[in-house]
Amino acid sequence: MKRTWKILLPIVLTGYTDEGFTLNDPNSVKNSGRVWSYEELAWQIRKIWKFSAA
Repeated sequence: MKRTWKILLPIVLTGYTDEGFTLNDPNSVKNSGRVWSYEELAWQIRKIWKFSAA
């Protein structure tokens, strides 16, 4: 049986304007190059982690 591994990489929110959110998706240049509304991202909001420099 052949196994297929799925690697999940984090999507990073990079900014916000009146138009919506910008993000960096390491799996997709297309997704990284557009603006996302809150409604499109809402299902992922509960999974958000915050990283910052110490």
